[in-house]
Amino acid sequence: MQNNPETAFQQKSRAVFLNSLRHIDREAIARLQNARRLAVESLSRPRPAWRRHSWALPAGATAAILIAVATGMFWWKLNSQPVLPFTTANNEDMSIVLGNDNLDMYADLDFYNWLQLQEQQKSQPSNPGDDKSG
Repeated sequence: MQNNPETAFQQKSRAVFLNSLRHIDREAIARLQNARRLAVESLSRPRPAWRRHSWALPAGATAAILIAVATGMFWWKLNSQPVLPFTTANNEDMSIVLGNDNLDMYADLDFYNWLQLQEQQKSQPSNPGDDKSG
């Protein structure tokens, strides 16, 4: 046997422990045995599903928070849509805005309307009985 200080300490600790066991009353021994039996039985029973994994509760809480944040952002974005100034009930101006035309021609729109009216009048056949010249 080795004269190791750890071995001597272990032997002395074991002797003190075994000596203390001789002085424990029967009631304490019965309680200890009952506690040991309950601990062994609890290991043999399956745990509930929500307690099987230590990460289940934090993962569920994180998912709930993320869903709440995403829903809040979606709701806020939905309610804060800007009103477009050029939209009308029948969207007449959308073709102007989306077209690739030169927007300078719309500054003198009355002239182009008059020009179109003149071309329409020239293309219509004139009736001999209908004299508009006066």
